[in-house]
Amino acid sequence: MNKDQKLLEEAYQSIYESTLEPEYFGPPERKWKLFRQLHMMSGMVEVHEDGSVSVHGDIDFTHQQIFQLPYKFKEITGNFICMGNYLKSLEGAPEKVGGGFTCSSNQLSSLKGSPEVIEQYFDCSNNKITSLEGAPRIVKGDFWCRYNPNLTSLEGAPEFIGGVFDSKQFSDEDYRKFVKRRELDKRVSKELDKDFDVNVFNGF
Repeated sequence: MNKDQKLLEEAYQSIYESTLEPEYFGPPERKWKLFRQLHMMSGMVEVHEDGSVSVHGDIDFTHQQIFQLPYKFKEITGNFICMGNYLKSLEGAPEKVGGGFTCSSNQLSSLKGSPEVIEQYFDCSNNKITSLEGAPRIVKGDFWCRYNPNLTSLEGAPEFIGGVFDSKQFSDEDYRKFVKRRELDKRVSKELDKDFDVNVFNGF
């Protein structure tokens, strides 16, 4: 057995043991369905030494009635879809997504745990999000966060959105103005810090 096979076997064993925990994914049949799903993807799965999993392709957990993501993902080359569940956290979500990322219609109040970089769209609509703190840093496509009635601020919004920012409370123009103002504030703060350092140095 080579190193990769051993890591994969250890991942299977870990997931198998998790299926014995009564409230981890819900009823046992759902746990086994997820376990079999990873097993069927074994040809596209790379297991890393830290136990995280990279998948070369799409992942779809739509309406699986799960309360948390079943594995710690590192990178997904395709789309990552986990809509229509009971997720209260995005812990375990991949750091990078080569396609789109959909976590709509869950029970999320925070975007903490979101991927850092998404090559296509991001959709967190129909949740209980109160702020965008923890949102992806870069989304190269559209960013959708409609039907989040408790969203009252753009704080934490991505540094870059290549497509359209879409929410009921804030327009794409609101987002663009917010990002420009935030970048300006950062530059002013850096200049003030620089001037302060020079003045302190000159005082000696």
